Amino acid sequence: MPEGWKKVSLGDAYDLKAGKNIKAKEINEKKDSLHSYPCYGGNGIRGYVQAPNRKGLHPIIGRQGALCGNVNMADGEFYATEHAVVVTDKIPSDAIWTYYYLTYLNLNQYATSTAQPGLAVSNLNKIWIILPPLEVQHKVSKELISLFHREDAIKKAAQSALSQINLLKKSILARAFRGQLGTQDPSDPDARELLL
Repeated sequence: MPEGWKKVSLGDAYDLKAGKNIKAKEINEKKDSLHSYPCYGGNGIRGYVQAPNRKGLHPIIGRQGALCGNVNMADGEFYATEHAVVVTDKIPSDAIWTYYYLTYLNLNQYATSTAQPGLAVSNLNKIWIILPPLEVQHKVSKELISLFHREDAIKKAAQSALSQINLLKKSILARAFRGQLGTQDPSDPDARELLL
């Protein structure tokens, strides 16, 4: 193990606390002037509520349902339900690094195999992890954020190129079906390319 890295249990490194129960009628589907705080359940944002019960930048582990073990990130003031486990560091940690590390751990593998799968916080606390020094966590976070920004930019460029290709195809087909492509010989390779 590299110098400065520690093998610790998840429970030693982080405080894992499930949120509080809330009635479904208190959760609004959309954000509005009365319901301005995101409400996190077992699978991410369930809707919006009038008052938060947590604040800060925190990874949140879903602990109930088929998708239990999924990890979301909350920032600012929010409400965590009993199906959401809020992760707070005990040993100073980078929240972004923690989010990606928890995702990497594939926590769903620790779910109980019952009709309604779930994750017990007591079991999560026992998982052993390798915790690098804070400066290493910061470096990894910055590199991951940069990588995902580049990935987003490449995806947008690819989608834009595909849209342009589709528009070009439609334009060529429309011209072809209106007889506006000229009287090219169909055996001509250039003419065939236009119709592909």
